[in-house]
Amino acid sequence: MEDMIAGINEKIDKLFYKNGVSTNQIKEARSWYNQGYCQVLSCSKVGVDLYVQTGQPDTSLEVSLKLREGELICLVNGKPAPWNAESMAALLQAQEEMKLPDAKITEGKAYTRGGMIKRVLAERKAKAAEATYKIKFANNIYGEHELITEKGNKYFVLLRDFESETGYINNPDWQTNKLGTTKHIMYVFDKLKKDKKIYNRLSKQFPYLEIYTDPLNDYKITWHYPAPIPSDAGNLIKKYFGNKKFISPEKVKNFLGFIQAAAEIRELVIRPEVEEQVQLAWEKETLRQLEQSTKLDYSLLKVKLFPYQQLGVAFSNCKKCCIIAGGKGRGKTIQAIGVAVMKKKILGFKRTLIVCPASLKEQWKKEIEKFS
Repeated sequence: MEDMIAGINEKIDKLFYKNGVSTNQIKEARSWYNQGYCQVLSCSKVGVDLYVQTGQPDTSLEVSLKLREGELICLVNGKPAPWNAESMAALLQAQEEMKLPDAKITEGKAYTRGGMIKRVLAERKAKAAEATYKIKFANNIYGEHELITEKGNKYFVLLRDFESETGYINNPDWQTNKLGTTKHIMYVFDKLKKDKKIYNRLSKQFPYLEIYTDPLNDYKITWHYPAPIPSDAGNLIKKYFGNKKFISPEKVKNFLGFIQAAAEIRELVIRPEVEEQVQLAWEKETLRQLEQSTKLDYSLLKVKLFPYQQLGVAFSNCKKCCIIAGGKGRGKTIQAIGVAVMKKKILGFKRTLIVCPASLKEQWKKEIEKFS
């Protein structure tokens, strides 16, 4: 790491003070750096990869600074390049990154969060450019457009923001990627931006007030409507959201009242993920109350558990998922058997599936027969 920092510092000194780089280039580099147009993508022992924008749309360059045989070289979009305003801005950003207290340089590439987001967005954009989807456009540009993939899978796509190109699609990638977009959404945006004829004929008025889970805000329940809100819907939004665009996680279970009231308001559309989140919150609350009110009967087992083993069973009984961990010989198997017995008695479970190496099946069988 020290070599990389020294190489960067030395190169900046030479560029700025010894190599006669033009004043305009220095000014531009400092301007892009100061405005936050440079972002570290990844760091390694031999180099730093960055994205550099020049203040214009779609002008993002990938600049790599590599230390080779003690000399710092520059590559732009993977090709050797001369030192200029873009590479100098990248140098300034790399210097700042390496001065941070938590700066880490590893043998392999260590991606920053922002860098990883840019990387995966670029990958999806590349896939969208190669795709040949079919689109049946809605009458409204913000309506639900039907998209059919090459494999015949059907999704509906809603476009929410033309500047950030975020939207909604009813597929698993959108529900988990935390990007607010997918290659399918990108494809529809690109199609509309290129085909002005289709763009111009579609209505531009947002058709309904949408309630969705926002991938860019930890999938919090959020509302969106870029126009004055109708009074009925507005009163309901005010009651549950207050002055915010989203509700906090601890209030999710109370959102069931919103869903019930919204059934009578035509202007409101609630995405399935919202209802799923509310249902999960109620399940969690029900299990919490059950855990507090239930006294476990350990006499159902043919062995007296140690206090720490009882604690393990009690902890696991009302959890949807958990890990029982401990040193060798601490009775993790008997705790797992105890959890299965309690879930059968209290929660009505009919089966427990044990996944283990084939060589341990007989051991599990003996333990189950011995203790339960």
